[in-house]
Amino acid sequence: QALGSRSIMAASGGFIPILSVPLETGPDVLRVTTFNLLAPVWTHQSIYPGMDMAEFEPTRRRQTQVEVLQRLDPDVVFMQECQKTELDALLELDDGVIQNKYDVEFCPFPLTFWTNWLTEATDFEPRENGVCVLTKKSAVTKLEAQHLPIDLPEWKDQLPQSSLGAHACLVTVEIPRWGGAKVLLATSHLDADSAHRAGLQGRELAKQLLNIGSIDCFIWGGDFNMEYRNPTLKEIERMGFTRASGDVKTPTVYACMGCVRVDHIFCAVAPRGGRVAALESLATYVPTCPMGHTISVVPFLSELQWLACSAMGQRGRCLQVLTVLCMIVFFPLVLLLFTPVFILACGRRKQR
Repeated sequence: QALGSRSIMAASGGFIPILSVPLETGPDVLRVTTFNLLAPVWTHQSIYPGMDMAEFEPTRRRQTQVEVLQRLDPDVVFMQECQKTELDALLELDDGVIQNKYDVEFCPFPLTFWTNWLTEATDFEPRENGVCVLTKKSAVTKLEAQHLPIDLPEWKDQLPQSSLGAHACLVTVEIPRWGGAKVLLATSHLDADSAHRAGLQGRELAKQLLNIGSIDCFIWGGDFNMEYRNPTLKEIERMGFTRASGDVKTPTVYACMGCVRVDHIFCAVAPRGGRVAALESLATYVPTCPMGHTISVVPFLSELQWLACSAMGQRGRCLQVLTVLCMIVFFPLVLLLFTPVFILACGRRKQR
């Protein structure tokens, strides 16, 4: 028997303080947030040139993160770049206000994962990190959890260890306000070094989620490292997922040179039918950055990612050669178009 439509409020968090949260409330509304915490192990001036590194101080950021979560008051939180030591400290902050409110499912990645991003900030030593799902104890009943590998099998013989080991964190819950509906929550952090590999991971994970039985609906959020225009995200929607997070042109990643929106939340009703007839996204809230940025949103991100992956040979040797030749031919024109941007960036060493 169908229980009718259920409502989702989507939010994409950042480290920016939230003064007010214009999201609706109601007896059948579920608040869902995706939040990339930015692990300190990968926070260094060389990775974020021109940024004021005082903004990245871990103690200060943890306090802000707790305040953000308190104001958003989400029922479900999808977290990425969860450095285990930082996550533990976050949960204990303010007398354990977050730990007391939420059940926590941490999904660790291997220590070799993304070691190519390490800097002298940690003496090039890795830290345990992964993704995490928080579920509010008063609103959601946690049933079980699974840590699902999302790398393609053939990558084991093709890629370095630093590119292997990503997992999705899957948590099956029961939601009383939805008539006891059984919901599969999933969070993932798709490949940060290759939009091509991120796309392959996303498509494969979407298929695996939809094939899981005894589920009424799915909610999947995280860092996709792709904008809403990316063909992979369009394909995921054709598979049956609906983008629950709107406001797609508001960035969720900020840097001095440019900002991008790569964090999303999707939802889907079980393809074989269940106790939820439909899911409706009521609103989206994305905090914005008050500081200055050279480019408010990087244009043509999907095309730029496609060119980069093709030039690196990830789409085949023939396309690599053709792409490199075209880039050489058109480089003077590109340089001419972007010269004003480079001049502006060089004159601005840090955020306003």
